[in-house]
Amino acid sequence: MRRFRQILSIAVVFAFLFSPALAERGSFISPDQVDLAKILAPPPTNDSPETQAEIQELIRIQEKRTSEEEAAAQADVTLTIFQVAGNVLGPKFTPENLPITVKFFERLEKDESFIVSRAKETFNRPRPFMLSDRVKPCVRQSRSGSYPSGHAT
Repeated sequence: MRRFRQILSIAVVFAFLFSPALAERGSFISPDQVDLAKILAPPPTNDSPETQAEIQELIRIQEKRTSEEEAAAQADVTLTIFQVAGNVLGPKFTPENLPITVKFFERLEKDESFIVSRAKETFNRPRPFMLSDRVKPCVRQSRSGSYPSGHAT
């Protein structure tokens, strides 16, 4: 009986998560369910001491960065779950071995994208290279807002 309840519980969760009604709004969540602009504190203003300190720190880091660090930053631009967890979960944790996992994270990324994009538009915080021409990113220069961080989310 306990096993039956576990299977039933799992089936109900999957039915909910993969329902066609949610597919129109997102795979797992809809934009009206999470508004990061209401949850997160606003970022510091562009002329604040915090923002100026961040820019100075970025300039210090870029002056000392190595070619290996630049290569690692460029690899992180297209960050995937397989890059993040691959070293921990082992050599079999690959997209080729786990196509269902790939689909799951593709759907999750779409949900993350529309939630973060909305918050980025609300806060409209410029990226550091837009505030100081001394900041020289070693990766493609996105023009979307810098807050909240898509990678962190």
